[in-house]
Amino acid sequence: MVAKAPSYITRFSSSQEKIRLGESITITGSIDPPLAGVTITITYKRPDGSTVKRTPTTTSAGAFSDTYKPDAAGAWIVEASWEGNDVYEPSKSLSLSLFVEEVSILERYSLFLELVALMGLIIGITAYATIRRRKHR
Repeated sequence: MVAKAPSYITRFSSSQEKIRLGESITITGSIDPPLAGVTITITYKRPDGSTVKRTPTTTSAGAFSDTYKPDAAGAWIVEASWEGNDVYEPSKSLSLSLFVEEVSILERYSLFLELVALMGLIIGITAYATIRRRKHR
C-alpha cells in the first residue's frame, strides 16, 4: 500500500464577518499543494443547524471562490473540504464564523413606502390642479 501525501486547505477566508440579510458573502481559499480542477465542498451551516453545500472548482493555481447569499439571520458557520484523490489525503479547513443581521421592516419596505408616498404626492397635485381649474371656469 502506497501512503498518500497530505493536502491542506489554506488561506480560507470570507469577504466579511458580518453582513445584512439580502447581502452576499464571498468565501475564498486554496488547496496546497496547488491542484487544478479539484472540486471543493463548501458547507454553510445555518443558525437552525441545516446546511447548504456548494462545490466550486479550483483554478490552475489551486484557488477557489464561492459567492453565496445567506437566507436566514443569525450565526452561520462555513467550512471547506475536499475528498482527496489517489495521491493526496482528504483535507478540511478551519471553521469561519459569519453573522447575518436581520433587516428592519422599514429598510425592507423602504422602496415600496417611497413609491406610495410619490403616488400620493402625484394624486394630491393632480387633485389640487383639477380643483383650481374648476374654480377659474
